Amino acid sequence: MRHISHAIRTLAFWPCLLFVATLYAAVALSPPLLTYLTLRQQRDKGNLRLVSLDEQVQRGKKVIDALQHDPNFAKEMARADFKAAHPDEQRIPVDAALALPHQAAAPDLAVTPPDLPWYAPFIRLIADHHQFGNLLLTIAAFLVVYAFAWLQDSTQESGVRNKESKTSRRGSSTRRAKVLTPEC
Repeated sequence: MRHISHAIRTLAFWPCLLFVATLYAAVALSPPLLTYLTLRQQRDKGNLRLVSLDEQVQRGKKVIDALQHDPNFAKEMARADFKAAHPDEQRIPVDAALALPHQAAAPDLAVTPPDLPWYAPFIRLIADHHQFGNLLLTIAAFLVVYAFAWLQDSTQESGVRNKESKTSRRGSSTRRAKVLTPEC
């Protein structure tokens, strides 16, 4: 029965210390991790904006190339800008909501930033509220005391085991010493 109790306490001791290490790591690493997540989000937002601007530049280059090399395209653009028509062409007016845009829309520079990971609010809570971090460290300290005081072997039990193992080792070493020493 005593052996089972010892095994359960030993199995509870290590997870308790692992949980304590996790609490300490959460408090110690949350400010740099929050900074990293924020900077990564800003970088991703900048990359998305850069891609959007690059696409707009490519469209603009295509229009410039068409204006320089295709006279029909230039005529059509001018007609669309000035709302002019050929004498043999009939135009039917439509509502502005139904009309197709004839020019490229203004650049849309509003890029939705990528979301932070699901655990970011917890990291922000620990990093921004020092009282909460201190509470976690206090819990960790109490768990360490609990683990070493109640989940670790008591000194009396381990002392009895150590004495038994020392006496059994001494007996075997004295026998060996007798065998190894020559008799006169």
